[in-house]
Amino acid sequence: MNLSAYQTAPNKINRSVLIDSLVRMLREDIGARFLKNEGDHYVELGEKDARKKVAHALRDMSRMAQKQHESLIRMERKVSKAAAMTWEDLNTKLNTTPSRPENDSLSDGFIPSLRHQQEPMKDQSLEDDLYGWLSNCMS
Repeated sequence: MNLSAYQTAPNKINRSVLIDSLVRMLREDIGARFLKNEGDHYVELGEKDARKKVAHALRDMSRMAQKQHESLIRMERKVSKAAAMTWEDLNTKLNTTPSRPENDSLSDGFIPSLRHQQEPMKDQSLEDDLYGWLSNCMS
């Protein structure tokens, strides 16, 4: 929840207010302390350094969430592209000879492991099956 508030904050001032409220809540409501290792002992940080730590953590989590989102989008594009592949496209991609059964009524746009399916690839579970099959083939 705090990460989404941080990511949607329209400007630096709003992010600063959010960070201040987080530090205050952590210290006062939860009793958290912000510490720094000073060799053989720890020193409690002041308000400014605590805000820096919280801001840094939120930036890191925001970057990580953005990378995961971008990765998911790339994966969805790969799955969609693979779902549209024909048998010949798949065989060319995998550098194999065509092995499509003669009596197979499979139309283009389907993959071998899902030839029992009669509907196009629209169901999420079918896309998950497709991704798993392609991952095994590509590795």
